[in-house]
Amino acid sequence: MSSVRDLVLRCLPFAADPALEVCIVGSLALAEACARSGISERPVTRDIDLAWRLSVPEALRVLKNAGLEVTQTKGALDRGTIGVRTPGQRFEITSFRGGGSDPELRLAQDALRRDMTIGAILWRLHDDSIHDPLGGLEDWKHGIIRACGDAGERLAEHAIRALRYVRRGAELGFALDERTRKAIRTHAETVCESLTPEAVAEELRRVLAGHSPGLFFALASEEGLLEQLMPEVSPLFDGRAAGRIRWHPEMSQGLHTVLTLRAAAMLAERDRLDDAARLRLLLGVLCHDLGKGRTRPGELPSHPGHDMAGTPLIDSLFDRFPGLGDRRARRFCHVVARTHVLLLRLDELRVGTLVDLWEREFSPIRDDLPLLAAAVRADHDGRLAPEWIGLRRRTNDQDVGWQLERRVLRSLQRLDGILREVRGDEVAERFADEPQKIRAALHELRCRAIHAADPRNDAT
Repeated sequence: MSSVRDLVLRCLPFAADPALEVCIVGSLALAEACARSGISERPVTRDIDLAWRLSVPEALRVLKNAGLEVTQTKGALDRGTIGVRTPGQRFEITSFRGGGSDPELRLAQDALRRDMTIGAILWRLHDDSIHDPLGGLEDWKHGIIRACGDAGERLAEHAIRALRYVRRGAELGFALDERTRKAIRTHAETVCESLTPEAVAEELRRVLAGHSPGLFFALASEEGLLEQLMPEVSPLFDGRAAGRIRWHPEMSQGLHTVLTLRAAAMLAERDRLDDAARLRLLLGVLCHDLGKGRTRPGELPSHPGHDMAGTPLIDSLFDRFPGLGDRRARRFCHVVARTHVLLLRLDELRVGTLVDLWEREFSPIRDDLPLLAAAVRADHDGRLAPEWIGLRRRTNDQDVGWQLERRVLRSLQRLDGILREVRGDEVAERFADEPQKIRAALHELRCRAIHAADPRNDAT
């Protein structure tokens, strides 16, 4: 890890000045503390974040005098953060939070005002020393998410911390310490009322980038946040059945949601999806069963019509958090919700139904058909095997996940390939001013194309 310190000092020579008290903070400082203590399990490290004693105006003068490229945004400046770019490397430098009359007190006050103890370790550069005033390393060793100082005060400073504590717990598999839990539950209503849609959307995108996003939603429900923050999703975690046990041996809809999102995250990793495609897939899987939250008690454990019942809930979720996903993501979520059941038996559907589905659902998301097949697989993989609870496997359920995904994708691509070749030029010319007749004639041409492409319809 000393190479990180060497890199910083090479790119930013002034960081060796003891008067500036420059420290590496965040995951890199925690990783260095782990290395020095012989702890093998260490955090994933990415960006190089720094902190120092200078105020923002003082910092800007030093950085500009050093001839460095400085980037500033209003939000970052409000946090006391300045971006610095050097050849081949970018840093963020933040002014110490709090005050203090001597270096040790300044480090302690800065640590006290950070989010959580595992992120409140500082690695001072000029003397290569580690400072851990709040016991963050011990919390890391024992798998604990603990707010720095008074948890209620930390939430009052930045309400978004409530979601961060839960998210980091889910990402790391750590437990929230009891005082942090109590503060979240006590202030849940106030926290949710004060959060901006933009801040929540950004945090949710980070959740969905994790390896088991569903765990966040389960924990957020447990801590009293989900019902107020996302009423569209909350009913999935209220203990209701996912469906009849024969179809859902995992029984709980909450567990099914956690497992399907975990499966989707694994598929995204397998396919090395870019951030936008991964977000669409995870959002589609999160939303695919939202309609089950509207099932009347007398209809449980079944969920008749849940595929279509999810449509208004998807719109509500995207309207609530406009930054959660773009129009393409919203459309994809609708298609996944409305078709994930039908796609299991796509080859058995009537020709007219196939054309209707292609025109209304599949054609507009043509480029995302592989994601749609992956979402169907995630729904399949998010169930326990029947034999795990003593049930016999159904004789008509022989697909394993990869076989189901491949079968669904092949059927979708075959259908799309047939119907894309249908040209409507002659129809459009014949019914130039009659759009309804154009649509009806095109529909008929497409039905004929499917019949012609099916070898079972060949004349003998």
